[in-house]
Amino acid sequence: MVKTSNLFNKTLVIGVIILFIGIVIMPSICGNNVKNNEYLVVTNVSKVTQNTNETHDIISSSLFGLQSVITVSWDANQTSEPLEPHGAYRIIDLDVSYSVAKGFLGQFIFWYYIFTHQAINVTIEIIEKPDYCTANIDNSILWFPICDTPTVTQTRLGVSVNENAPAFEPFCVKIKASVNDIPGPFGFLTFINDFEIIQSIFFTTNYLSIMKVTPESNYIETTPGTTVVDPITVENLGNGKTIVDIQFINFPEGWSLIIDPPQLIIEVDESKVTNLSITPPLDFYGYVTIILRFTPKYYYNPEIQGLPEVIAVNVKP
Repeated sequence: MVKTSNLFNKTLVIGVIILFIGIVIMPSICGNNVKNNEYLVVTNVSKVTQNTNETHDIISSSLFGLQSVITVSWDANQTSEPLEPHGAYRIIDLDVSYSVAKGFLGQFIFWYYIFTHQAINVTIEIIEKPDYCTANIDNSILWFPICDTPTVTQTRLGVSVNENAPAFEPFCVKIKASVNDIPGPFGFLTFINDFEIIQSIFFTTNYLSIMKVTPESNYIETTPGTTVVDPITVENLGNGKTIVDIQFINFPEGWSLIIDPPQLIIEVDESKVTNLSITPPLDFYGYVTIILRFTPKYYYNPEIQGLPEVIAVNVKP
């Protein structure tokens, strides 16, 4: 009986040693070339400039199971140009990768999934965006093979903005990629641990000029040599602080015309008044039309201009 017990103990020890050696030296069936479970995480940088990528060591949080690892990357060139308010959707290609990291005894769980050819689904969702932004994911459920070598699948993010998006102020759309726990048979143990990553994708919006120019009257009555003043209200309905230059583009010879002030600086949703002073000559008769042009320019970069607004004021005796 003693000899049998000793033989059993020796067999058990040898079995444990063989098991440990197998776990340590057994290569991955998927051909994993990543050492020490180090995975490349690509943040919001251009795929061309790989020198700014970040790397992280990912290890299984469980001694027994597998740890999910997700990365999300995109080409920064697709987000560099400002969005046009009320323009077409900007399409951003998202590269989503999935792999698993193995714990100390996770190799056996890994073999189970490899031999049974199982897959896992990663959910992509938008979790935060400004109210003036519309965003959607083209395919929010992505399927991946369970493997320790990262597998990449592509989906698309569509983004558009309305006229309330502030000009050239950065904003972000936050997306979350996640996978849930996967329980083993009978639900006693977790075979694959959950994982999530949140990424902020930044955009800017182009300048949009919308002006509302309203004269107090489009028809002025006066007498020769008599000055009359017509207040003109200019309202900024666009998305950026605006300089408005005012010029006469058609006026009769011999008349005294003054626009005061000739330039307005108007915040968003603000209105200001300029005064048009008209003094006809002493020989005035008939019917005269005065035409003014209001040209909007982005305050922080006046080279960026919007479409001018033209108004006509008619004068008669």
